[in-house]
Parts: sequence; C-alpha cells; structure tokens
Amino acid sequence: QQPAFHNNRANMLRLLGRLPEALQSCTRAIQLKPDYAEAYNNRGNVQQELKLTDLALKDYAEAIRLNPNYAEAIYNRAVALQSVQQHAEAIEGLNKVLMLAPGQAQALARLAVSYSHLRQYEPATQSIVSALRTHPDNPEFLLIAATLAVDLARHDEAIGHCEKLLLREPDNAAALAKLAFAHHVKKHPVT
Repeated sequence: QQPAFHNNRANMLRLLGRLPEALQSCTRAIQLKPDYAEAYNNRGNVQQELKLTDLALKDYAEAIRLNPNYAEAIYNRAVALQSVQQHAEAIEGLNKVLMLAPGQAQALARLAVSYSHLRQYEPATQSIVSALRTHPDNPEFLLIAATLAVDLARHDEAIGHCEKLLLREPDNAAALAKLAFAHHVKKHPVT
C-alpha cells in the first residue's frame, strides 16, 4: 500500500473525529515512508487534538527537520507551543512562517496572541491589525482584537470588535462574555 493513501485516509478520519484510527493511519504512512514530512505533520495534528502536545511537538519537529521550509508544520508547531505557554518560541516559528508566506493572516493573528501574552502590546496590535486588514470579518481575529483591546483598556474598541463578531456568530459565548466585561469595566472603571 502507498504511504499517501494512509496519510489521506488519516486526514479523512481526523475530520470525522476518529482520532485513534487517524493516528494509526499516520503511523502506517510513516512506517512505509520514514521521510514523509506531511505524514509527521498530520500525525502531529492528530496528537494535538488528542491533547498529546509533547508528542505533537516531536512530530512537527521531525516534519520540519525533513523539510525546513514546511510552513504548515512550522505554523502547527507554533500553535502547539502556544498551547503550552511557550510564546517566545512560538513567535520565532510564526515569524519564520511569515518569511515563507508573507502576509499569512492566520500566522499574523497567532503572532498577536503570543505577543499579547508576553505583554508586548505594540507588535501584538500591529499583527492583529494586519490580519484584520485582509480578513476584516474573521471571527477568530475579531475575538483576538477584542481581547487585546480589553487588555489595553480600549473598551469602545473591544465592544466594536465583539459586536461585529456577534453579527456573524450571535451565540459566540466568548464574544458575549468579552462584550459584557468591556461594558461593565467601561461603566465601572477600576481606579
């Protein structure tokens, strides 16, 4: 059997939520072709969904070792690093993604998240503004922008982002909570 068959099967199984089977298919693809960067990246995605971040990071690292300019694997590794609060290392990876794929909006938005966690608000703001420039209605980007605005006590801006997001996704719990918080803090400022 061909390694690509098993890797493609793993993608389909992952989309169906059949993660243990997807993991087996990725592993079979790697057994058949040990230098198959895409299969390592795919297995990393499955491991990350299974909350096996250490294993996911190893698979992403192997995919990158096999193909140092594999932007998707570099991006996925950065997102996994964010999930374990390794934001400085995530920033390095996201910047490399942007060198390989300038203007990649998802990488810009994720960069904003890591910069914000490190309280580096100027580059965080620049990154999310750049992401929103190309995708002004993206719900994930709007929530990141709202969160950053709240962190910077720019409550009207946070409210605007939340309201725009809620026009697209009226039941978005995170946006509703952020909106309520921004309104509350605006009416009752902390002194």
